[in-house]
Amino acid sequence: MLSRHARLTLVGRPLLAALAALLFQAVAVDALGAQAATRFAITGNVRGADDARLAGALVELRAASSTAGPPAQQTSTDADGTFRFADVPSGAVELRVRRVGFRPETLQVEVPQVDGGAVIVPLARVAQPLQSVTVHATGRAAALTPFAAFERRRAAGLGRFVTRADIEKRHPQRTTDILRSVPGVILAPGDAGALVPQFRNATAGPRRDACPPFYWMDGTPLGAESLDLDAISPSAIEAIEVYSGIATVPAALRGGVSNAACGVIAIWTRRGGPRTGAGSVSSLDLAKLVEAGEVFTADQVEQAAAVLPSAPFSPDYPEALRKSPGRVVAEFVVDEAGDIEGDTIGFVSSTAPAFMEAVRSALYGLHFTPAYRKGKNVRQVVQWPVRFDPDDHGAPTVKTP
Repeated sequence: MLSRHARLTLVGRPLLAALAALLFQAVAVDALGAQAATRFAITGNVRGADDARLAGALVELRAASSTAGPPAQQTSTDADGTFRFADVPSGAVELRVRRVGFRPETLQVEVPQVDGGAVIVPLARVAQPLQSVTVHATGRAAALTPFAAFERRRAAGLGRFVTRADIEKRHPQRTTDILRSVPGVILAPGDAGALVPQFRNATAGPRRDACPPFYWMDGTPLGAESLDLDAISPSAIEAIEVYSGIATVPAALRGGVSNAACGVIAIWTRRGGPRTGAGSVSSLDLAKLVEAGEVFTADQVEQAAAVLPSAPFSPDYPEALRKSPGRVVAEFVVDEAGDIEGDTIGFVSSTAPAFMEAVRSALYGLHFTPAYRKGKNVRQVVQWPVRFDPDDHGAPTVKTP
């Protein structure tokens, strides 16, 4: 028979083992917690020589000791030139930054940073842009274009307005999808299954919920007959104005009081018509085309693309920003025939979205002499600086850089 001491010893061994296991687990959890605590985030900003924040730059993160192989992480800068990497271990890492039209940059960063601030990556331009265009707020040349009336009415705010930027955010499949969220508009089934916009708060017509709008297209009245809006691609629309009752319809769009009694829908199409929705080819896609030799930059051609004076480039000064200066650098591809590939239109930098909209709208309809390389016309990526000046210097002018 075991002694009392022996029995206590046997009982105590499993207890000690259990305590040891719990202690080991606690140490392991603490170690994991300590390991997790060594992960950090890196934020930064990519800028040009003029301190403009560059959108669409490719940023790759690698271990500082790695000279080959794929990057550990990669991202691109947003519209404000900002990038961010999460879950980065402590120690030295390498950032490689590239963008079409700029010299690549590589720098080493110690993680975590001593000051904890954002990484600023300056890029030097290598491709020469077109000569800069200056748009003056009080210049009236641009105000004579039909689309300038849209901007004036939008500033007054009497109706509902859908801009190109709004359309791109919604990614509509059909044009009627754009109107679904516009207050006062209902979509009723029409002929052959088509959807027909109507106004629910109309004061005319035998049925209050079946009053058709009066349509305008690019400043031209079309009438109150049913219009198949879905026959127009959303990518071909620059803006839409909606006035859901006679009280809100501007005089310029009434076309006779009886015609606009139910309300008005005014559609503005994009000048020149893009091949696909603008911006569907990103700056990273452009970089791949340049690397593949399908598109060239200005420094890679013998004769760079140049705008023709037949259709003047005169962006409208946004009404809401007429007292504010602004800068935009537009980016797009000019094809072998000298036309802008509308789906490549994007922006290297901008101080405000409204300035980008103004430049984007003014690009359509422009024509260029195509770039020339090794005996033939080639596609070229063009970067075009535009400066918006609120001072009273007259009509929009082109100045030499």
